[in-house]
Amino acid sequence: MDVIETVTRLLELKVGDPYRLEHIKQSFVDKKTLWESDSKYLEYMKKRYLDNIQIKIKEHNREKETFEDSKDLIHCWKCGNQNSIKANFCMNCGATLFEVGEEKKSERQTIPKIQKSTRGIGIKIPIIIGIAVVVIAIAGVAATNGYFDVEIGITSNSVVKNVETEKSTVVESS
Repeated sequence: MDVIETVTRLLELKVGDPYRLEHIKQSFVDKKTLWESDSKYLEYMKKRYLDNIQIKIKEHNREKETFEDSKDLIHCWKCGNQNSIKANFCMNCGATLFEVGEEKKSERQTIPKIQKSTRGIGIKIPIIIGIAVVVIAIAGVAATNGYFDVEIGITSNSVVKNVETEKSTVVESS
């Protein structure tokens, strides 16, 4: 297997660094010298992915031949795949090969679900909003009646006196 074919197969498998693999491929096409690190990387990727895949394909084909030669096969009722008679589940779709349509009594019994209390969340939000509205209303009434003026240091008399002194100074200066 040459470098271009190896890189192409690795890119098809979507393994490794695609930019580095493309760089190696382009360097080989342009007949540039490959760095030693790139050569080692390509060899590593080839051993790890391509050689293992070929071995697995050979093993799979060997198993398939011995499996097909076996006369103890059963077809899946759901997908039609051939399975060993000893298997309980289909190797393709996972359906049970035996007891089709039968359910055990223990499976029919439903487990009672624990219901979550949705009332707690539904009531908490309106209560919090109501408390906030009441606090704002009380603060508004207090502010209009002048309860906060004492804490700030402003009284209604001092405001009136300041306005009168400003008027008098304006009249005197004109």
